[in-house]
Amino acid sequence: MDEKSLSKLKEILESGELIDRLEALKEISNIDNTRANSLLFSALSSDSWHLRDLAAKLAGSRGEKFVDKLINMLKSEVWYLRASVAQALGYTGSLRAVEPLLNLLEDRNLTVRDNVVESLRKIIEKNGWGEVENKLSEEKIEKLKGVIESYE
Repeated sequence: MDEKSLSKLKEILESGELIDRLEALKEISNIDNTRANSLLFSALSSDSWHLRDLAAKLAGSRGEKFVDKLINMLKSEVWYLRASVAQALGYTGSLRAVEPLLNLLEDRNLTVRDNVVESLRKIIEKNGWGEVENKLSEEKIEKLKGVIESYE
C-alpha cells in the first residue's frame, strides 16, 4: 500500500464514523510497516472502546512480534491504554507477558485488573499450566493461583 492510501486510512481512523474507523483499522492491520504499526498502537488508546478492543485483538494476533513493545506500554499513566495493552498481551498468548501482567494485578483500576486476569487465563489456556509455572517463582505461582481462583 502506498503512502497516500495509508494517509487516507489514518484520516478515517482519526475522524471518521465508527464503522469506517473500524474498517480502516482492519486494513491498517494488514500492512506491516512502521507507520501502519504505529497507527495500530495508537488505536489502543483511542477514545472509542470498540476501536481499542479491535486494536487489542489485531495487535495480539501478531503473536510474539509486538510483545516487547506492548509490555513497555503497560507503564502508561492512562488506565484504558493499560487495559487495552493487557488485553492485547492475552491475545498474543506469550509466556513473556505473564510476569508483567502479574505486576498489574495491583493496578488501581478495576477494568485493568479484570483484563489482566482474563489475559492470564488466555495465556494459561494456550500454553498449559505447566509452561506458565516454569516461568514463575513459587511466590508468583501462588499469587496467580489465588487471583485466578478469586475471579471464578
